[in-house]
Amino acid sequence: MKNYTRFAKSAVIASTLIAAGAALAQDRGGMGGPGIGPGMHRPPVDIAKLLNLDAARTEKVNAILADEHAARKALWESNKGAPQDEAAKLAFRDKMRALRDDTRAKLTALLTPEELQKLRDSLPPPPGPRGPHGEGGPKPG
Repeated sequence: MKNYTRFAKSAVIASTLIAAGAALAQDRGGMGGPGIGPGMHRPPVDIAKLLNLDAARTEKVNAILADEHAARKALWESNKGAPQDEAAKLAFRDKMRALRDDTRAKLTALLTPEELQKLRDSLPPPPGPRGPHGEGGPKPG
């Protein structure tokens, strides 16, 4: 009887480990991991290659995008531990929009309208709204 109990425990542990390994190995269907929703972990677009930019313009585009990335990261870091009341959320959103608008203006000044359109066409659509009226919110009816 002792051998059967030990065998049963070993079988349960082994099957749990196998199931956990299989779950971790599965494709997450576009999800980048816990806390990352669809579209939040997109593969980067090689803008220089896509638009056939010369070296000078490639360097300028990369600098604009690197600056935006650093500023966005700094905003996220400064928001950690900050109060999450409605006013703070709106202020954070406004800062992110201003950063996006600034980057867009810099790219618009550097790229031709055709290049901008080609870039827009190559990017996946933005995720839909979240919260009560978007994904994950209560379903109407």
